[in-house]
Amino acid sequence: MQVSGQATVFRNEHDGMNGKWYSYAVGVSSKKQDGTWVSSYLPTKFRKGIEVDNKARIDIKDGFLTAREYESNGEKKKVIELMVLEFYMIDEKNDTGFTALTDEDIPF
Repeated sequence: MQVSGQATVFRNEHDGMNGKWYSYAVGVSSKKQDGTWVSSYLPTKFRKGIEVDNKARIDIKDGFLTAREYESNGEKKKVIELMVLEFYMIDEKNDTGFTALTDEDIPF
């Protein structure tokens, strides 16, 4: 199943035997008929060597769903994950509604 669209990426940092590593998830929400929201997270993988900041907004151009199996406390578990192959960062606006400028953006 191909996946595309905008998402917020959440990153968790871990310390392992081979050093620091990150796990990622995208937020998935839907509004119920009574007006309340239900939110969940979909574990997410990126190509090797790609790092994404916590709470980054991305536009997924090419991704797919995959499944993996792992063992936890002697019990086999299955999980569906999102594999992101191609994406672009979304330029977020600050609280005033204007895009923040850097010195390089100013012509003088």
